[in-house]
Amino acid sequence: MFLTHALAMTAVRTAIVPMVEEMMERRLVKRPHLALVVARRDGLDYTLVYDYNFGDVHEWEHDFDAIARAKTVITARTGLPTRVVQELHPELLLPTDTQFWGNWVEGNIIVSCSGVEPWFDEAISKSAVAIIKAMIDHARRHAAEAHQDANTYDGSDLHESLHAKD
Repeated sequence: MFLTHALAMTAVRTAIVPMVEEMMERRLVKRPHLALVVARRDGLDYTLVYDYNFGDVHEWEHDFDAIARAKTVITARTGLPTRVVQELHPELLLPTDTQFWGNWVEGNIIVSCSGVEPWFDEAISKSAVAIIKAMIDHARRHAAEAHQDANTYDGSDLHESLHAKD
């Protein structure tokens, strides 16, 4: 399984948060508000693993967390990123599905974002999936070398090495 709350939190906080905050500071995205959801695909449904909100949720003009979760529902059900469903396979949409896109899925890892332009929602989601997959691979290899259970790996050695230069 490997995709744990601790691993997802470490991936998001060490790699994704600094990137997104820099994008917001430089005004590359349209607003400083974003919801990010990390989920594990379980059949046609999903299990929430971790979520993170950028900006004060009381100042959000829309419920970006609900929109990110709605994107996750579509992807869990179809196995496809929301842009692919919205633009290439609209027959897979249900009447209650969100019309917004901007997430990514690989294997059973789904990351959905909402709050900025959909192409940036998707890019941030892809980045999160990539770092999560790298950390899962690192956990698997680290556990094999140490003869440990990779499901208990929290990524703390990566977190410490990323901040060793601070």
